[in-house]
Amino acid sequence: MGKKVLEKLFLKNGLKVVPSWRWKTLPLATHTRDLLTRITCDCVFDVGANRGQYGRFLRRHVGYAGPIFSFEPVRDLYDILLDQTKKDPLWKVFPFALGASPGEQAIHITAEETMNSFLPPAASGIALVDAINVKVRSDIVPIRTVDEILEMEEMASFSSIFLKMDTQGFDGEVLKGAMRSLPRIGALQSEVSCIPIYENMTDWLTSLKTFDEQGFSVTGMFPVNRDENLRVIEFDCLALNRRHRTQETSSISLI
Repeated sequence: MGKKVLEKLFLKNGLKVVPSWRWKTLPLATHTRDLLTRITCDCVFDVGANRGQYGRFLRRHVGYAGPIFSFEPVRDLYDILLDQTKKDPLWKVFPFALGASPGEQAIHITAEETMNSFLPPAASGIALVDAINVKVRSDIVPIRTVDEILEMEEMASFSSIFLKMDTQGFDGEVLKGAMRSLPRIGALQSEVSCIPIYENMTDWLTSLKTFDEQGFSVTGMFPVNRDENLRVIEFDCLALNRRHRTQETSSISLI
């Protein structure tokens, strides 16, 4: 029996064929697609872009085809990201961080580059994490704010923004710098911590309370990683702005 015949048979019985490479990300991708559709998203702010993993997730797994603005302050990662986005005219990258106020600050570069943070690494008691969350140097990097960026003339047309934050403990500072822009932020994603791996890291309950106070209702919590005892270390938390216009269907560019 051919592949297409099997797929039709599955669909007829309410089943869908999913490639194995999509299994791990499918729940988050499906939820993200639904959320972007509901807010009629017209651009994504990718804060803490690293090498562009989240942008590729949006394109490949979510099917989002609209504008992406990625922010990555570490120069060597920015250069890699810039090179990888050359063939995507709707994906722009910026060589600075976003925070509570403009300026400069030291960022701690760790043995595992995805764990670079403005907060110093802390012993978590999780062997696999502590082995890679080790500072190797510090870089002074520029910081701007969401408000500052969205007040630029070229950003004036965007009114339904999805704010994705993955800054290793700095997400709260990013949100502080977006207070004037909240009416334009339809939804957000933030990595919240259940087991602290940085000094002075905000815990997940405080993060959820802050989101609620700023008008965001949690729509999904997706484990990012776990320890050997299955305890969640971090969640990707997605939340919808209660004050923002939403709709169940839209003409968003999804492929």
